[in-house]
Amino acid sequence: MRKVRVLVLEENRIMLDSIAEIIDREPDLKAVKSEGISEYLGQAADGGEPDVVILDLGPRNKNGVQQINRARDAWPQVRIVGMGIGATQREVVEYIETGVSGFVMKEARTRELLSTVREVAEGGKVLPVAMTAPLFVQILEQAGKPRTKKTVSGIEFTRREADILALVSEGLTNKEIARRLDIGFNTVKSHVHNILHKCQVRSRVELALLSQEVRLLSSSVEEVAG
Repeated sequence: MRKVRVLVLEENRIMLDSIAEIIDREPDLKAVKSEGISEYLGQAADGGEPDVVILDLGPRNKNGVQQINRARDAWPQVRIVGMGIGATQREVVEYIETGVSGFVMKEARTRELLSTVREVAEGGKVLPVAMTAPLFVQILEQAGKPRTKKTVSGIEFTRREADILALVSEGLTNKEIARRLDIGFNTVKSHVHNILHKCQVRSRVELALLSQEVRLLSSSVEEVAG
């Protein structure tokens, strides 16, 4: 059985060793540890591509987005788990938009860490229940609009926009959408911008929440030549 390769990135050596030890106890997981992405890439003997990367994205990390982008640039298919997150942490929306697939709160137990890693490795998304309400508050604040229900069911989309909206609702990044649809990254970026404008939202996280009804879009798709 192929083991899920989990890269643990942590500057604190004690934490790094502890997390790696927890992961290595599991028969289906293999931990690889490093204090940073650059250090890992420099390890020629053990520099294989990870399936999952665990990053400390707690409140003290001021370079979280940069680290996420570096990981995704190095390994476009990798899934990212953010550890040490506080329930009301303001950067969570940005982390989701940048490509984090799952979060483990700072109060989490070992079993929660392991279940998150496994679910994310399978392509799932994990958001702890305690983070849900604060996240909605952040989205509403960023939208700057009254708390009225919005839908996408009455909006007309081109066929391509509908395809992209469906993938946004699955949590895919622009790079992943470009690969899935075999189109250019800038083309995806332009379509996402147009979709955000049509839906009158500012965040792709809010867009993903609105588009849970995306499977009903077929009746409102506008057929466009070419």
